[in-house]
Amino acid sequence: MAQEAISPDRPGLGDGSYVLEPRVTYVEGGVEYFNVDNLDQFSLGQIVFRHGLTQGIELRMLLNSFVVQSFPSTTLTGVPDPGVGLKFKLYDKLGSNLRLSGLTSLSIPVGSTDFTTDEWIPSAALLADYSITDYATLSGNLGYTFEAGPFPEVWKVTITPGYALPGDSNIGIYGGYAGFYSEGVDEHFIETGLTKHVKSFLQLDINAGLDVESLGVFVGGGLALKL
Repeated sequence: MAQEAISPDRPGLGDGSYVLEPRVTYVEGGVEYFNVDNLDQFSLGQIVFRHGLTQGIELRMLLNSFVVQSFPSTTLTGVPDPGVGLKFKLYDKLGSNLRLSGLTSLSIPVGSTDFTTDEWIPSAALLADYSITDYATLSGNLGYTFEAGPFPEVWKVTITPGYALPGDSNIGIYGGYAGFYSEGVDEHFIETGLTKHVKSFLQLDINAGLDVESLGVFVGGGLALKL
């Protein structure tokens, strides 16, 4: 399966199955605005550091964002818990349209007082990409976050069709579904976005989505840089 010059996990609520080659490093980041009811939230950073450790395995460090939450009566600021993880190849045969990878992560409870969970929270996911045509792809995630302290287990499902515009525009578009299923509360998002490969080492993106249950909306933008 041919690879783009840069294959970041941005944007979107899912993760791509592409695993970085050894000694290759990506830095991905962005900004996001989220609004629901009486809450306005700004996330500045969304920083993910990715590095190819060895053939078929990459290290991931989720350094997260500086978050500003504005309510009618108060404003909270701080940094949520960071995380660390590994992404690894499961199936990536030359000439196959299907690629599978695994992802394991651990949330580390060292965030700001108002944003930390105070729990070490592990998670795991199966990541898949399937090339339908030279321009169309279908991506999916099946993830599981383990129960920790007062936080219940959560299942995550994403289904994301994508399309690369023909020609030399280097523009890709996508739209999809992301669901988070836990005891008592489920969340369902629909999202869409656009990517632009500006250089072989740089991708820009914009994205937006809707929480179907709460009618919360988010919009964001960012970049991915191959070092």
